[in-house]
Amino acid sequence: MLAAPCGLIPHTSAPRSAISTPLVTYTLIGVNVAIFLLQFTIGINAVAGDWGMWPVGIAVGGEWWRLVTAAFLHGSFLHIAFNMYVLFAIGPTLERILGHGRYLTLYVLAALGGGVASYVFSDIRTVSVGASGAIFGLMGALVVAGRRLRYD
Repeated sequence: MLAAPCGLIPHTSAPRSAISTPLVTYTLIGVNVAIFLLQFTIGINAVAGDWGMWPVGIAVGGEWWRLVTAAFLHGSFLHIAFNMYVLFAIGPTLERILGHGRYLTLYVLAALGGGVASYVFSDIRTVSVGASGAIFGLMGALVVAGRRLRYD
């Protein structure tokens, strides 16, 4: 057995105990679907106008929560179907690699990052919604974790 250099114990990004059920992924899918059903009942555009990522609301109104709440809203059945399919496809693998807490933290930070990117690059009159920023963040993290762990 090879010793670690300088007496350091090698470590990985994998959690200490194996995760058999990706509870956070399933919970995120459930929350997104429940919010979409509520949004559909009330009115997709009405809810998006009140809670979606709207640069004017943030800059002028100080409504900073829009940076995160928009990630849990969707514009149509097809929109939520694609986002939740990708979350279902890649989420469990990443959650098993990172563990529940780090995976949830990554999802929220990626959602926030997507909101900030939308704020910076969107027309100020545009209201945007969707979990795509969080999904793309998870995709990037999966690539990084896969390369670090030398997965195919």
